[in-house]
Amino acid sequence: MSSRKFILQSCFYMRITVKSVDLLSKLDVAYQDILALDENDIQFID
Repeated sequence: MSSRKFILQSCFYMRITVKSVDLLSKLDVAYQDILALDENDIQFID
């Protein structure tokens, strides 16, 4: 495999990893927000 192709593949995988980490951090923030909600803030609809 040529080094140029290897570098391009590496960049591609790094971009995927960065997107995954970004998504995970957003999900983590959303989860923390949900945990921070008080039980009184949650209204159940019957």
